[in-house]
Amino acid sequence: MVLSHQFYAIQLKMKTNKIRNVWYDFDTHIASKNTSHDPQEINKQLAAIFCPGPFYYYIFDFGTYSFAFMSEHYKTIIGLDPTTLTIDQFLGRAHPDDIDYFSRSEKVIAKFLFEYLEPKQILNYKVSYCFRLLTANNTYKLFLHQAMGITLDEWGNLGRVLGVHSDISHITTSNNRKLSLFGLNGEPSFTNIDVYKKDAVDFKPDTINLTPRETEILRLLAEGVITKEIAKTLFIAEPTVRKHRENLLRKTNSKNTAHLIANSIKNGLI
Repeated sequence: MVLSHQFYAIQLKMKTNKIRNVWYDFDTHIASKNTSHDPQEINKQLAAIFCPGPFYYYIFDFGTYSFAFMSEHYKTIIGLDPTTLTIDQFLGRAHPDDIDYFSRSEKVIAKFLFEYLEPKQILNYKVSYCFRLLTANNTYKLFLHQAMGITLDEWGNLGRVLGVHSDISHITTSNNRKLSLFGLNGEPSFTNIDVYKKDAVDFKPDTINLTPRETEILRLLAEGVITKEIAKTLFIAEPTVRKHRENLLRKTNSKNTAHLIANSIKNGLI
């Protein structure tokens, strides 16, 4: 039993070091001490994050490499105690075959945030990609990972990050292994980034341009809201909702609403 535990600990360390090393490579852009956030702002930030299935959210502090908060749903979904959770245990739930993709995505994200953006822009971006996690019933499921910075230190270094993991296995089990950088507050979005590209990633603005109204309707459709209720919620006519849905299907090359939602997740549109 002792040998088995030691072997697991070694494997876990090897598995998570690849991801942690990416963060260490950019440690000059990461806060070296604990930063604090305004709890009242978290609900506003969560409003920008799409949760199409069972989810949990967390706040990770890079200054201490620990969790400042983990929602209680984590134990129900993943099966580990959030009150004693370490970053290695957290990362260790990722599927072994997704670790390389995970670390490559984090490397591209770091380059984008710290080399492409000005510090003041960092908090205006949400990152999004998918990977499999080992869940409480000991099976791997596909999750949508969305994260955004919520604090910077006095030098503009990244402090705390708000992350949300949503179970999307009921929508799709196919992972296109692409990364999306979703711009907020008027910033441009960059979607379908190939993190396996041999040359340096060239950040090009999103080619699928949705209007603010189309984005609103897309999110409501993804949450299962019917046309009549969407019209009431947005104070527009039902034919207008249907017209926007037609435009969404055309722009995303989707056959129906289910296909639209799956494509939108893959393309980082929601």
